[in-house]
Amino acid sequence: VFCKWREIATTMRHKVFDDDMEEEIDVFDLEIRQLCYECKEWGFCLRDLFGLGLGTGDYGHLTVEHTSMLLRNFRSLRDYSNQGFETSHKLQKQIYSRATNHDGSGEASSLDQILTHHYAERLLFLRLCFRNAKECARKGKKFYFRGCGWSNTISTKKWSATHKRWIDVMD
Repeated sequence: VFCKWREIATTMRHKVFDDDMEEEIDVFDLEIRQLCYECKEWGFCLRDLFGLGLGTGDYGHLTVEHTSMLLRNFRSLRDYSNQGFETSHKLQKQIYSRATNHDGSGEASSLDQILTHHYAERLLFLRLCFRNAKECARKGKKFYFRGCGWSNTISTKKWSATHKRWIDVMD
């Protein structure tokens, strides 16, 4: 099981599928499904050892259920980091924990408040990024945004007046 997971992880992190490689994605999907069956058998042993509270985890779910669809759309997952996925999950758990107020010292929050808080933070981060882009364009500096997978900074001198205006309006 572990050797196959290593092979799948290597494919997900390093392989780039071309447009004419749909069959290879199908084969990869079948390998994941076979591994899923073996993992379920292994999971029964783990459940016997650790009880019913043991889950598959987000990475296992993402890999088994969504990899083939993501590969068909993006042709590679090497530019996408598992760290980002896990960090997002950790933040969502923290927000949920704070919002539901299980310690009894305050009024419990609704799902609307949880989601509003989560997306308000995301929108504020996006606004900060637009503000940084606007400032870099104004000063003629290079701009870097870690959220989109750019490997390096890009020159703002190549941005058209329309792009600069759009960034200005978004800020």
